[in-house]
Amino acid sequence: MLALDILKQICHIPTASFYEEKIRNKLLTICKKLFEDKVTITEDKYGNVIVHYKGDPNRDNPKSIAYVAHIDHPAFHIENNLLRMMGGLNSEVVVGCPVTLISKDHSQKEKTKITETIKDGEKIKYRTGKEDLSKFAFAILDLPELTTINNVIKAPVLDDLAGVAMSLAALKEIVDNKTKSDVYVVLHIAEEVGLIGAYLIAKQKLLPKETFVISIETSSYKKGKEVIAKVGNGIVIRQGDARIPAFNVQALEILREAGKNVQVQDLLLDAGGCEAGIYHALGYRVAGACMPLIAWHNNGALEDQQTCIQEGVHLNDLTTGVTLLTNAARVLANNNYTFTPVVITKEQEEMHQRIKTTFEMYEKRNFFC
Repeated sequence: MLALDILKQICHIPTASFYEEKIRNKLLTICKKLFEDKVTITEDKYGNVIVHYKGDPNRDNPKSIAYVAHIDHPAFHIENNLLRMMGGLNSEVVVGCPVTLISKDHSQKEKTKITETIKDGEKIKYRTGKEDLSKFAFAILDLPELTTINNVIKAPVLDDLAGVAMSLAALKEIVDNKTKSDVYVVLHIAEEVGLIGAYLIAKQKLLPKETFVISIETSSYKKGKEVIAKVGNGIVIRQGDARIPAFNVQALEILREAGKNVQVQDLLLDAGGCEAGIYHALGYRVAGACMPLIAWHNNGALEDQQTCIQEGVHLNDLTTGVTLLTNAARVLANNNYTFTPVVITKEQEEMHQRIKTTFEMYEKRNFFC
């Protein structure tokens, strides 16, 4: 299965917000091999990647759909010999967890453990079993590599590398089928620290405004202790998230038509947000497709384990996701959807401004160098 093969090639590569270079380079290599000259591959100046299949013969006004995913994962930056969390790991379970310290160019790695929490003003940082961290730039959780047992894939990083693999596998089928719509796969940086990559793509208008944007994610199958999506029951057509409870009607219509003969779950997943939110706030028609995720952000507490553990997705949810995305491109090709401007609420505009402010803070601190 292509999606699983891609996932196996990338899920062992260390990644963190603003330290995505190595995994990005691997994905560029994979894309060039998979698609050869059948797509265009571009990078923006921030490190986001856009893979574009030009399938619609109407080049003046092509029908287009974008599958957007991110290539970072919650991890730690190293500042003054302490670890600073970047992304939503559970601070209540990280102490005692093993981590791998990594230099900026990945040439030096060393394993240690998080030993204690340190209060640094209003920020919480972490001390490790190694005192001098000066040669290292970031750290990741040191967890077992990918396994597949009883059709459940477990790995240190599935959010959102499983979404990346699913999107590229679907694009391969779309290209091979010569589907008559334009399809983008967009690989974002820095999702875990404020949807930064998605904001930058949308703000730069690198996708045509008529493009349907589908956020491809893994999302917790639980909201607190409540099960809100069933692992193994198929890909979720995501009706909305914590920020936008109702995604675009037309985008959802495309996914529902694409899912008619596919095992899908049609659900509101509002335990958290996704990248659809910022695209909506900047004028795009959006929806989501996501795999129910076990141990979201390696949070063992969600599975009654007070430590960091592998994330998990079901193989059936991955395979049905590939089929759904493949079908969605065909549905778009065979139908006409009149573009109408999206309605942006005050709350969504405020979210946009918060993300803009966060981006400006990172830019001022030279995170994009």
